[in-house]
Amino acid sequence: MKRAIRYRRVLILILTALLAFGSTFTVRVRAEEESGYPFDFTNVLDDLESSSDFNIINYPYDYAGLHKSPGIINIVEWCYSPFKPGEFALYIYFYNPQNIKIDTDSVSNRIQIATEYKTDPSQEKPDTVITAESIPTNYETFNLIFCNKSELDNYDGLFYKFRVIDKKGADGRTIEERVNSVERRYDISGVTLATEDGGSKEYTVGGTYRFSGYAAGYGPNEFSENTLENKGFIALETISLSVYPTTFRTESSSLGKNHQNDLHSVYFSVPERYFNDYGDLQKIKAEWFEYKLKPSLILKRESDYLEIYNKLGVNIGNHTDEISQYFYNSYDVNVASEKHYDIGYNIPSVYNEWVDNRITTLYNAFYSADGYVPAETIENHILNYNKTYNTGSINIGGSKISLDLFEDMVDSGRTMGYNVKEIDANDKFNLLSYDETHSGWDRFWDYFFSAPTTDDTYKNISPIEYQIDTTIMNMSDSNISKMLYIAEDDVSEFKDFYNAETEKGNVPVLFRFAQTDYYNEEMYGVDPDVVVVSPGKWAWLAQETVFLDFKIIQLTFQSEGEYMVIPVVQNPVNVTPSLTPTPEGEGLFGNFWDSLKSLGGHVGAWIVLALSIIGGIIILVIFGKLLNLVNGAGNIFIKILLYILLFGALAALLWYAVPWIIGVINGLGGLM
Repeated sequence: MKRAIRYRRVLILILTALLAFGSTFTVRVRAEEESGYPFDFTNVLDDLESSSDFNIINYPYDYAGLHKSPGIINIVEWCYSPFKPGEFALYIYFYNPQNIKIDTDSVSNRIQIATEYKTDPSQEKPDTVITAESIPTNYETFNLIFCNKSELDNYDGLFYKFRVIDKKGADGRTIEERVNSVERRYDISGVTLATEDGGSKEYTVGGTYRFSGYAAGYGPNEFSENTLENKGFIALETISLSVYPTTFRTESSSLGKNHQNDLHSVYFSVPERYFNDYGDLQKIKAEWFEYKLKPSLILKRESDYLEIYNKLGVNIGNHTDEISQYFYNSYDVNVASEKHYDIGYNIPSVYNEWVDNRITTLYNAFYSADGYVPAETIENHILNYNKTYNTGSINIGGSKISLDLFEDMVDSGRTMGYNVKEIDANDKFNLLSYDETHSGWDRFWDYFFSAPTTDDTYKNISPIEYQIDTTIMNMSDSNISKMLYIAEDDVSEFKDFYNAETEKGNVPVLFRFAQTDYYNEEMYGVDPDVVVVSPGKWAWLAQETVFLDFKIIQLTFQSEGEYMVIPVVQNPVNVTPSLTPTPEGEGLFGNFWDSLKSLGGHVGAWIVLALSIIGGIIILVIFGKLLNLVNGAGNIFIKILLYILLFGALAALLWYAVPWIIGVINGLGGLM
């Protein structure tokens, strides 16, 4: 009897929950609904067709997008009850007329819902009870779990059904705990979905959905009939943004030699009426996935790149002959000709050296003759790398991204993986320079006389800038870059954007959201198969932070102490800065000291070669005299034994001496 009552109650709940068009749906119940959320398993098309207000003829395919656009056609509330918590859920129904291939497993699939309200926008604390007069003051995103899609031949992929994954928000409450029991309101600005061919898009919802009453058995009286009612849709103001990334990189950093500051930004435009109606743009809330790339080797020669590309994701150990070069950044040579490398890749064991930081597996490598790798190349590598998934993967924006590409940490004070932050215009960035934190002696020992020109100290940089003086846009690209803190390579595009948007009456906005460390160091390359070769700087080793699936959630305007929050609809973007070469030395003597050291090394190498030749001649003379003595031996057996010992000693000497001499010559910089 109890089992029959349970099935009847589940059926009643399904019938009453599906009030998408103001009427009752009829659906089938399956056995697996006894566990989890039963409504996950009802078919999306069955749900929709159970409404008398739904007519499939109004929802055709439209591949060209001439008449129909993809979007949410319904929100369904399931089993809300303040008396029986824990069974509540929200479902969304997505109409897909262009038959977009949605990646149903992506973490990019999410919905943006208001989580805090105020009746009076000027009050400090949010409302604890949400009423019809409450104004949304904070939005958060919630992940979506895929339930099913229409699969009949005539309607395959035309409709999708997702459930909202509830969570505790910034206020410490879930959606279920937050809503008003008398009338629940869900303020939804947009829904983001990823596609299988890569990328993700946010679709505007821009509405308030209201539900009142309870499903049968879920009200204050367990035996009361269904009173659940969908009270319709009220339009919600949203703002759509097109966002473009850029990164400003200083000449030096407080972290010392080979380090620079990265200031990451996006820019977009806002219609001027928002400033007229609501005041200054005071805060911006955004979310992203933050990772630090493992070291990237940038090869000057394409042949080196092709060899290393074939070994990406492969642990080569100390050395493999399949890569002809070996690479290192710096070393010391002691009297025993043992090389002490700071960082090395593919260092052969023939030289009896040891390495402080040996790279055995590379995951990131690029070819560039001048050391510059565009942001698009970095992004494509991240999205398309599929050689290994040893540490797992994450599906972002329709791309299965290998976590092997990233370190298991990010810069100090930052958070790896998912981030959500609201940044105030009064917050500041301080990009400290090398000279500001290092003494003159540090500079001398780090660079001698070939240090890069240290940049001006950039302090008290506002994260939000939109009142851009038009006179700045008439400056040189270099000055615009330094004035607005954007990459010099992006200045041309930014100027075009600025001019086009201001002509439309829109206000260009720069949003600086993160400061990280950039490392780049020139690497020596040596071919171990070539005798007495001069090591050349044939590569760079670089490391930077990337921000994936970056999305602005809301803009907060302020006028005379009153705040207005406007939710944002924006397609997520990736912020992947370009890789740039080590700044060239432009100190007191420019590259004079490097040249002097190089010349001294070459002279030393020639001296070693000359001494080796003289020593070889002396050894040959001694060998000849010993050979004459052996020839004078009377006993044939003694003579053979002496021949073996003599030639064996010569072979052993050559075997050990020649590599030692080559190692010393290479260590001094080679012969040319």
